[in-house]
Amino acid sequence: MTAADRDGAPVTADAHERFRRDYAPVFLQYLSERGERGRRAAYELGRRAIGEQLSVLDLARIHHGVLLEVLKTHRTSPRRHRSSWWRPWPSSR
Repeated sequence: MTAADRDGAPVTADAHERFRRDYAPVFLQYLSERGERGRRAAYELGRRAIGEQLSVLDLARIHHGVLLEVLKTHRTSPRRHRSSWWRPWPSSR
């Protein structure tokens, strides 16, 4: 379901781009710090997304685009990469 399906007013490209532009630094902050400040900023962005009537699909597209940018521009060695922000699921043993 898109915003247009809900109320007939589609989300503008400007709103989508503004949200993407604001999402990127919050995402990078969370990846580097993984602290409460990053989570709080993410909560605020989530509230804003609701207010701007962005759909879950809109948010997934924004997240995917930002993630691809991060992966292209923040290359590290595999060892450092795993220890810096990637956390595997705990083993079930």
